[in-house]
Amino acid sequence: MPDLSPFLTNPEFPLAIGFVVLAGLVRGFSGFGSAMVLSPSLAWLYGPQVGVPLLLLLDLVVALQMMPEALRTGHKRTLRTLCPAALVGLPIGIWALDVMPAEVLQRTIAAVVLLAVVVMAMKPRREMPGTGGALIAGALSGITNGASGMAGPPVILFFLSGGNTPATIRGSLSLFFLFTDLIGCIGLIIVGKLTLQVAALAVLMVIPLAIGTLLGTVLFNRGASPALYKGLALVIVGAVGVMGLIL
Repeated sequence: MPDLSPFLTNPEFPLAIGFVVLAGLVRGFSGFGSAMVLSPSLAWLYGPQVGVPLLLLLDLVVALQMMPEALRTGHKRTLRTLCPAALVGLPIGIWALDVMPAEVLQRTIAAVVLLAVVVMAMKPRREMPGTGGALIAGALSGITNGASGMAGPPVILFFLSGGNTPATIRGSLSLFFLFTDLIGCIGLIIVGKLTLQVAALAVLMVIPLAIGTLLGTVLFNRGASPALYKGLALVIVGAVGVMGLIL
């Protein structure tokens, strides 16, 4: 059995659980954002070497929890382009995780989040970008996924730019993250970054995560207008990005 005492005896462990519940709440409501909450917060608490594989495992759990609904609402045709492109970009991101200093990587993660907020705040297009845009978004997502466990910003921007309904965005992102989280976990296992200790720590956080996700889903199903959906998403993501820069 892996030794979890360094984590359980740490006075910051309850704070980590709080971040996990918040991540589930955000993900359950919007279909994205859990990695944006957990990436800077877990990197701050445990460092990227533990934080990245841990958040990927937790994000995979959320994606599986949301999969049945996502299969009904997601934009599957576009995902056939985004997912292979993300697979191509993933090794570049894993390489960056291995060679970049922890502080530089944390600041880079936060900067990517804030950049995504700025662009998403711009007026959306009436239609999503074509195949070329999907290839670029998917590749960039793969790179950020491998480097930070945060595949979201490029693809979130892609779907928000098309004027899709909240349900379509939420379902599409849930399916995309199911793919990227699974591939990301496999990649980290291959390079030895996902250990039994990290997996055991993730098990301890599954129930708080599931509770947060369920609450977020209930809030979404009570009626999320496009304006409310996008506004809340930008506020949450922007706050997380700022936190990653100043902590």
